[in-house]
Amino acid sequence: MGSISAPPNIPAPMFQDILSARRRSNDFRWASRPYNPSTYFVRGRAKEPKELVASVLQCARVQAVVREIAVKEGRDSRDVAKQAEQILAEMAHDYHLYTVRWFGYVLSKLAKNHFSSIFVNVQKLQQIKDCFQRYPVILLPTHRSYVDFLLLSYVCFTFDLPLPIIAAGMDFMGMMGIAELLRKAGAFFIRRRFGADSLYWALISEYVKRAVLSGCHPMEMFVEGTRSRSGKSLYPKIGLLTSIAELVRDREIPDVLILPISMSYDRTLEETLYARELLGQPKPKESTNGLIKGLRWLQSQSYGSMYVNFGEFISVRETLGECLASPYVDDAIFTKRIQKLGLNVVIEQQKNLVTPLFSVVATIVLAKMSEGERSIGFPKLMNQIHGFRALITPNGSDFGLPLTGETLEWNVRHILTIHSDLVVCPKNEEHIVHFQMGEDETVDGMKFQHYANQFVPLIVPNALLSVLTNSATISDNAQRSTSEESILKDYAFLRELLFDDFIYDRGNEMLEASKASSIFNVYLNKGRSNGHTSRWTTETEEMSKILRLSIEPFLIAYWGVAKTLAQLSIQEDQTESQIVEVKLLGKMSQSYIRQLLGSHFPNHYGALSLDTLNNASMAFIKLGVVTKIKLDSGNSFGMVVKDSQRFAQLIILIENYLPLRSRSKLNAVSSSSVQDFQDLSQLLQLKAKL
Repeated sequence: MGSISAPPNIPAPMFQDILSARRRSNDFRWASRPYNPSTYFVRGRAKEPKELVASVLQCARVQAVVREIAVKEGRDSRDVAKQAEQILAEMAHDYHLYTVRWFGYVLSKLAKNHFSSIFVNVQKLQQIKDCFQRYPVILLPTHRSYVDFLLLSYVCFTFDLPLPIIAAGMDFMGMMGIAELLRKAGAFFIRRRFGADSLYWALISEYVKRAVLSGCHPMEMFVEGTRSRSGKSLYPKIGLLTSIAELVRDREIPDVLILPISMSYDRTLEETLYARELLGQPKPKESTNGLIKGLRWLQSQSYGSMYVNFGEFISVRETLGECLASPYVDDAIFTKRIQKLGLNVVIEQQKNLVTPLFSVVATIVLAKMSEGERSIGFPKLMNQIHGFRALITPNGSDFGLPLTGETLEWNVRHILTIHSDLVVCPKNEEHIVHFQMGEDETVDGMKFQHYANQFVPLIVPNALLSVLTNSATISDNAQRSTSEESILKDYAFLRELLFDDFIYDRGNEMLEASKASSIFNVYLNKGRSNGHTSRWTTETEEMSKILRLSIEPFLIAYWGVAKTLAQLSIQEDQTESQIVEVKLLGKMSQSYIRQLLGSHFPNHYGALSLDTLNNASMAFIKLGVVTKIKLDSGNSFGMVVKDSQRFAQLIILIENYLPLRSRSKLNAVSSSSVQDFQDLSQLLQLKAKL
């Protein structure tokens, strides 16, 4: 098997290509071979899927909820119990090994046709097998693609590990035939929203608990709750995680182990769909016909390599800590601990993510495109990639190199061919990389942003420092201090402001900034010591500019949301007809920002991402300057300014960091696009489109 290089603080070889063996053997024989999984924890006798469902229906909690609903709604308890049976029939998995074998065969065929490698961290496998025997294990992979859904099962089947049962969204239920195949491969289906439905809450919670204790399978779930369209980590959803932690809190079991798993791709299967969704186009409904059409289109596509890395196990017992010292655990404290657990999982996933090589290329390309350029010299591109690699490797990160044993340059050339719809090196101009932009530049620009977002989290500290030192230099405010203390204070503010876009370990902001500055200085001094002071100064200035440009789309997006809210003058005392829905606010902000790109701001397509615009709204709520209120007209929420004075100060503060071509022009820009939306009929029209 081939292997890829590991980050410098991790022994190599670390990864092996499991597809290489599939290319040398018969897929049917491999899928039908004897499967002898290693031992997995189970309390008591392992329950079959039907027994699992019966135990949920008979448990005291579900029975109590059934009686409570019957009394509250004036229904026969047998009717409510039948409803519970129907919900579980819709929800439960029906695992059969023969279905897993069928998927193994099909996935091998598809993977060999469309991917060059599947690199897996095999050094962790023995530790995983040992932990599987001692405690229940919850597998928490990143979620960037539909491929994630069965990739982990494929890896487990390859190495004779116990196969997971998988928490899946109800989206798949609309795919005739496919849903039942997934159910028989171990998927159980959960509604995305069930609000205050006490019966559903009781059923899903008890089902998860009993599956963990007696199901004889590890459980796989996605802590982010949904696929990340943006390519960045999403804020964790802790619903199912809470149910699992309750097993330890209530002392039903000594501990549960959480295993963060990081999965990444040279090229994302859904890149075009994601770009369009982030620009506001509706998500296509999952269907069997859609899947068949997609598979036909895939026949001519190549997606490079996949990477699967395992993090360190996290103990639920250790996370709860002193919560377990008392017979009674305060619910608020317990919830905070689970929220912290969810964040720790996401941080561990980020730390162990093999960064796709194209993500750094996309970061550089976006910086060039924001300045109106449409190509870059290949030698210059390589210099900048080497420079960025020098910034991330001291922290243990590195790029995935799909061509094992080849130079970084050959890997870059290879990855450019994988993304030939976005970049191209003509045979007669191999030293020039041209950027391919189609009829709708914003869609292609958002594709680039999707990939850049997988690299930017690694350089956020340096990017923010670059923004702060630059804004301090060009600020119109003569009183603005460039002192280290002032920059570090602003750094902490921006880190917290952008938290939902770039999740990090809170409380270490000063240390993080100091380390980032030190690494950059080492890189700078290395060039000077080689006697290339003039050239190296130019290259480091270019690097600083790219760092600054990589974070600017997010600052523009946050400013755009704040400015839109301010122009609408939405106050708490307004009537409901004057309050803008949260989703509508994102669309309005997007429209407002779009008219400023190219004239007042660089062409940062990422500033139009609805994901980032919605994160901005949530950030303002957390800062206490904006509040979210439920609208009486339905289940939607509106946004209102809570503290006008602080909100105005916040806008000015963010403006200090923006790449303004002319502050006077920006202040004088017509707000007609925003004012037009104040007409109720237009609000309703836009709402209907959403």
